[in-house]
Amino acid sequence: MAEAANATSSHDFTARQFNPTQPNLVGSSFSIVWSTAMTRNSLYASPEKYRATTVATAYQYDKFLFPNGQILCDVGPLGPDLDAYCKTHFQRSWPAVILEIECSLAERLRGVEKRLPALEALLIDGQAPETLRPVFQDIIDTLSELVEHGCLNAQMRLGLLYLSIGRYFEPDDKAQRRGVEAILGAQRNGHPNAAFTLGDHYVEKGSLEDAFRFYKMGDQQGCAVCCYQLGQFAEYGFGEGAENLHAAFEFYKRSSKNFYPPATVRMIEMIMENEDSFMIAQSPIHLLTQAMDMGCAEAMLLLAQIYERGGMFGREPWLAASLFRRAAVAGNPSAQLKLGQILDGSDLLALPLAEDIEESIEWYYRVITDQNKSEVRGLAHMYLGRIYFRMRDFGSAQLQYEAAAALGVTDAEVMVKLVRDADDEFFGQELD
Repeated sequence: MAEAANATSSHDFTARQFNPTQPNLVGSSFSIVWSTAMTRNSLYASPEKYRATTVATAYQYDKFLFPNGQILCDVGPLGPDLDAYCKTHFQRSWPAVILEIECSLAERLRGVEKRLPALEALLIDGQAPETLRPVFQDIIDTLSELVEHGCLNAQMRLGLLYLSIGRYFEPDDKAQRRGVEAILGAQRNGHPNAAFTLGDHYVEKGSLEDAFRFYKMGDQQGCAVCCYQLGQFAEYGFGEGAENLHAAFEFYKRSSKNFYPPATVRMIEMIMENEDSFMIAQSPIHLLTQAMDMGCAEAMLLLAQIYERGGMFGREPWLAASLFRRAAVAGNPSAQLKLGQILDGSDLLALPLAEDIEESIEWYYRVITDQNKSEVRGLAHMYLGRIYFRMRDFGSAQLQYEAAAALGVTDAEVMVKLVRDADDEFFGQELD
């Protein structure tokens, strides 16, 4: 790997150089990862687990309230040495006092966060909002006080609260306006996640014009998440014009340079999908390893697929199998499907893992019970149906194939008929 990582140090890396010796790197093993992307007709919000990638202050320190009730902005203009001031008044150093205030604000915010799921559940279950108004107002008051004392995360939470459940307690347009104003206020005060939070909110509402506006605002401020989302707009034609792969690639490239893992993965996928079209200065192996070290399961999956197929980096079946398992454990549903296939013996490339049907079933069930996309769950149902069919458990196989058919999987209806016929034939033989 060290040799591969250094192989491109003196020249740009192109898709032709990367393309393996096999006729098509984007073969059946890759179809699970890319089938949704290449037929997408809707835009998704940014991947949730990677959203908080920008490190920046979440506090307005000039609003901090000292233990004696004095506000920092009132003390500062007096010109005292703050460390000496804290030691004189509180017998603690300035950093210790600041840390104590931060911890107190964070703990109070956590207390609010713990109350929200129950409130939201009651509203969704149909409890009359008027009976919950005192709880809602108490949460609003607590968050407002935290904002007043400099907690920008509380200002973000206040905005999100209005956007999510504010409509239960006041007209929806007013609640939406208050929510946006609160989050924009957090942005003006320096919160790094405000722009993409609003962008994602409008994506989920289906208002792509508003989403685009906020992503663009965030990108201008250096937000890697917003830059990635603008790449999605450009790639699939949701923005200011038709699809523009080159513009999308440049967005992903810039986002990747700011250490946003999904952008790195998509950028390298595009290199492999479009020979000779795109260029990067570093080895894909190096970039994917970097993203993987940041906990990106999608990078683990793509790297596993590269080592599975081979090419200029050579085929590394043991390393591929290890990476598939790591990505599966990290929660990537495509890796879980792949690991299930390896373990049930149906994987065509025969990676070196011993067959284990029971573990294979466990991975498929994890896919169908987690909140994964319908097409991924549908494939897991199909694979489970195949296992049960081979075990001659035709009743279980039929249930799995019917679930796959309900999720729109091609050929699932055919398999339902086949398993019914097989069950009838087997039952007839038993009677004989």
